Formats: sequence, structure tokens, C-alpha cells
Amino acid sequence: MPGIEIKPELLAPVGRRDVLEAVIEAGADAVYLGSKRFSMRAHRSDFHFDDRGLEQALEYAHRRGVKVYVTVNNLLADSELDDVSALLRFFQDSGADAVIIQDLAVLELVQRSGLSLPVHASTMMNVHSSETARQLKSMGVSRIIVSRDIDLTAAGRIGHEAGIEVEVFAHGDMCVCQSAQCFLSGLALGKSSNRGECMKPCRWDWDLLAMNNGELPATVASGHLMAIKDLSILRLIPKVVQEKIACLKIEGRMRDAVYLGRVVGLYRRAIDAYFDSPSTFHLTAQEVGEVFSHRSRDLSSLGLGGTSSSAVMFDPSGRKETMFLSNGAEEPGLDWHEAQSAVPAGEPPAQCPVLAVSVFGYRAAVAALEAGADRIDLAAEVPVLKGVGWTPEKVEALAGRIRSGGEAAVIGLRGPRIADERGMAEFEWQLRQFHGLAGAVLVHQLGTLALAREICGECMPVVADYGFNILNSLAATRLFGLGADAVTVSVEAGYPELESIIGRTAGPCELLIHGTQPAMLLEHCLVAHHAGGGGGAEFCRAPCQHIDFMLRDEKGQLRRLWADQHCRNHVTAGCDLALLGQLPVLVSRGVATCRIEGQLYDPQAVSAVVGVYRRALDRLTSKRPEPGEFGEDQWEALRSAAGTGLNIGPFVRSITSARSTTEVVRAGRAARE
Repeated sequence: MPGIEIKPELLAPVGRRDVLEAVIEAGADAVYLGSKRFSMRAHRSDFHFDDRGLEQALEYAHRRGVKVYVTVNNLLADSELDDVSALLRFFQDSGADAVIIQDLAVLELVQRSGLSLPVHASTMMNVHSSETARQLKSMGVSRIIVSRDIDLTAAGRIGHEAGIEVEVFAHGDMCVCQSAQCFLSGLALGKSSNRGECMKPCRWDWDLLAMNNGELPATVASGHLMAIKDLSILRLIPKVVQEKIACLKIEGRMRDAVYLGRVVGLYRRAIDAYFDSPSTFHLTAQEVGEVFSHRSRDLSSLGLGGTSSSAVMFDPSGRKETMFLSNGAEEPGLDWHEAQSAVPAGEPPAQCPVLAVSVFGYRAAVAALEAGADRIDLAAEVPVLKGVGWTPEKVEALAGRIRSGGEAAVIGLRGPRIADERGMAEFEWQLRQFHGLAGAVLVHQLGTLALAREICGECMPVVADYGFNILNSLAATRLFGLGADAVTVSVEAGYPELESIIGRTAGPCELLIHGTQPAMLLEHCLVAHHAGGGGGAEFCRAPCQHIDFMLRDEKGQLRRLWADQHCRNHVTAGCDLALLGQLPVLVSRGVATCRIEGQLYDPQAVSAVVGVYRRALDRLTSKRPEPGEFGEDQWEALRSAAGTGLNIGPFVRSITSARSTTEVVRAGRAARE
């Protein structure tokens, strides 16, 4: 029940010592800060704290009754885990009040080391449901920072149903993408948003283009189309309290002391004023003026306030952008000889991997089956341009087609990448409807993993899909312990990470080897906003159902934009992934399942691509190499089927050994000149 019982903690960001002093003076109950290692916001070396500075910050805050939460909230490679383990011990010995994490490996390290350090799940864990929150609580997490794309009512319900503390962002710079589901910076520039190095492609100047039989007609819209406004929920303090939100978090570890001191002071006074006299609470004209006069970008309550129209969330003018770290990124397609040279040679494997392909409809599924796929994965999110997706009749028809043909192939039921309340309910319906027909289930969150295990029991394998962002073997091991039968390696993992995960993990690993590379996942609909005729999804005329759309950056790189049945927007990488040349070494290292992301391919393209990889795998595992088995003819066939350039994705540049931000910025400027 709503009530006025719990005063939310006011949590402030700290990047420097002077900021620490300013926000504590302004009334912060707690601060969050990072070491110079393994933290988000990693672009500048003059921010964050060395070991001595962190000890001093903890001592200063604790003397004033203020808690300190430390961050280890980026994805980690196996080569970094020993250093992280030592850092966690240092945090506990120094008296940190909690650690904020993204990677399941950090939680595993805390528990294996016997540390008593409380763990908070970062917003990068993308919690949308009470089931995911319950799973995190059962694993020892004491607080969750919920997804930035849900409203306060949903956030409060998650906390109540899961019996866990909930933290929400209150003010500051927000990402337009679903948390931890933006891969464009990593794929295009080698600077991963999941490792604190995002080059902010969402802030680029974009053209939205409508396709016309493969040609690009007039531009639909231009500008900083994904430049989301800054968040402010100052006016929603009563709602925060009534939903029993445990903590309000201000964003901005790169902000200065004057700015953050002022913002913290405003929220401190508002929270206290509401508890002093809730029935008379209001923001004064002076307070409203202070918020707006000192803003960087324009402000919005965004999804937390229940806003549904994109029109009030974005500022496409770009005039208020404070910094552009990059302005576009070419993703050149590789020729066959370039594509072959990325990884060392491998020996033929003893066993042929499973060949799986994700498809959007029945005809494509049959094409994949006839071309030799071992597993047909039913795409969960389907472009509405392609049709209605997987109805019960189509799934039953596919199962019947497999039975009648005597094939050994199985159906893989893919769960949603975003499992909010609606997504969880629909996935449960799918599991109960189809689990007798499917031979595997693929899931992207802890909540859907638990649900699949509950409904399907041990009767079919459950695969942890790429939404988990597995970049190290310890996180993979944790998922096996939670009931996963196989794990899919992160789409940002390069060859060094892949080899380490497979070499150190007891269970089977899946790898995306070909097809559309996911780049960005947006809760918002750019098509509805700019081409829907009404400025928002509620009044949209659904042009996405009959027009194909593209995004073009300032460097001329095209990336496909498509809307799914939930009106979420998906942006793909500029080139399709093609690891044909790397196939010998990948399968020799023990990849259990090779996956083709073919949900945007028509049946003819699916048939061609699956056929190339089927023949390649059969030749490899028969240990009877044939001349030209991995040659330019096959590469050209793949390129023709994709209809775009091909490259080798994260194998081009490892995100765990990225160039400095300064180098990348300078290279971008030089290219412009």
C-alpha cells in the first residue's frame, strides 16, 4: 500500500575529492565512487580514486555519517579477475559500505573470497521484473538499481514483490538504449559501453531514411535523433516516497563540485520538505527556476514519470550537447583475405558443432531445415515489416514438418531480450504452449531463466543467450550453477575472451558466427516519432509495417533500424558478421553450437547462408579438407545473401585492449580533416 513511511536515501556521484566534500555538505546520505580500475565513466584519468585517495574518501565520508558505495560495474575478462579479487578485498578492508556490480563474476568473487561486502546490482543488469529481482536476492544481492526504462510504479512493485531494496535514477545524463544492450560503440570503435568507454553514438547526428525497393528516397528526418534529454524527477518526490523506493541516485561522476552540490541540495530540500508536511508539498518557482537555469540539456521525467511520447524525451537540435566524443564510425566490409587473417589456425575438431539459425517465420524455418540446420530458433522479437511472427499454428506446423521429414533438428524457443511484466507473461504463455514441441529454450535474463526451469523442468536444455553479456568463464560458471545448460558468449567478445571462456568453462558454449549484429536496443520508437504522423507511438500510423528504415551517420555508414511487435527499435551494425574464415579454429577450440542470426533474412538468403556453413562444418569435422572449402566463392555467396558488407565483428579489435579515448577522438578528427 502507498504510504509515507520510508525516507529515500539520497545518493550522489563523486569523481574527485572536492566533489565529495561538496555533495556531503549539500546533504547526500551516501555517495558512490570508483577506483581508477574497473569502473564506468573511464574516459579521463583525472577522475576516480587511487587506493590512497579512496581510503581518505571513505574516512572523510564515514566521519560525517555518510555511506560510500564503490563501483566495479563493468564487464570483465578472465585476465582481469585476479586484480578484481584483490580490489574487492581492499574495498572491504577499507570499510566500503557496498559494491555496485554488473558482471556476475564479481558476485562470484565476493562469495568465493568469503567477503561480507554487500552487493548492489547495477542498472546495467537491466532488471525489469520481480522474478529477476528475486533471483538476484537469492544470490546475495541486497539492492537493485532497476532499468532506466520502467516507471516508478513498476519499480515500486518490483521491490515489494521481490522483498528487496530498489534504487532509481533521479537526475542527470541518461542512456537512450536499454541498459547493457548497446554494442555499437564496442563493435564500431572497440570502446565498449559495457566497460565504461562508450563513445556515445546515440549523440551522433543521424539521418533517418526510408527504403524504396532497396533504394534510398528522401530523408525522413535529420538531427541528433537519439539524443535523449537529461532526467529529472524532482517533482515526483511524493511518488517516489509512496512507492517505497529505497534510494534516489543522481548521475554524474564526471560533473564538477558546483553543479553536483547544487543538484544534491535541491533534492535534499525537496525530500525533507515532503516528510515535514506532505499535504502541502510543492516546488517553489525559485526551485523550479534553479533546476532549469543550471541544467546542461533540457529535462524530462522520461520513462520513470510514465512518459509514453518520444516527442518530449528527445532534443534533436544537438545545441545543448556538452561533448561529442565521436561523430560516426565506418564499419568497412572485409574481403575474403582480410577476413581470414584474424585468428590462428586450428585443428579439426573431434565432434561437429550444432548449427543453429534464428528465423522470423515458417518459410525461412523450412529453408533452414532443408539446408541442414540442426536447431531452428524461433525469433522472439520480429520485425513487424516481416509479419506477425510465430503463432501457435506456425510452430505446430514446423514441428510437424520436422517429424514428417524424419529430420533430427529441434526447435529452439527464444525468450525476449527485455522481460518486463508483459514480456514475462507472454514468455510464460509461450513456454506452456510450446514446450512440448520445442527442444531447447534460449533466455536473456535471470528471471526468464528461472521461469524456463520452473515450467520445463529438466526435460529440455536452457541456453543463456547473449543478453547476459558473458565475457569471462566465472560468469558462465555462475549461470551453469543457476540452471543454464549452455551459455552464449557476448557479441562483444573477441577471440582472446572466447578462447579463455571455452578453455575454463566446463559446460558447452554457443557463439554467433554469422548474421545480423545487434548494435542498439531502444525502448523508444524513432519511426513513430518522425514518420508516424502523430509524434508518438499512441497515434502512429505504423509505417514500419510497410517501409524499411535505415539510419545514416555523419560518415555515411548505413545501419538498419527496425521496430518489433512491442514497438521497440533495433539498430543493427553496419555490416553482417561472417566468421567463415575463422571456423576451423573456432570449432577446434570446442564451440558447441554455431549460431546464425538470420531473422532479418528472407528464405532464399537463409537457405544460402545455412548451406555454406553446413558444408563447411561437415568438411571440417570429416577431416577430409577439400580445395577451396573456405574460399572467395563462399564468401561472395554470403555477401550476396546478406545484401550488405561482411566483417568479423569484435575479432577486428578486442574491447579488453581498447585504444585510449584520446587516440580514438584524435583519429576521428583526423578523418574529418
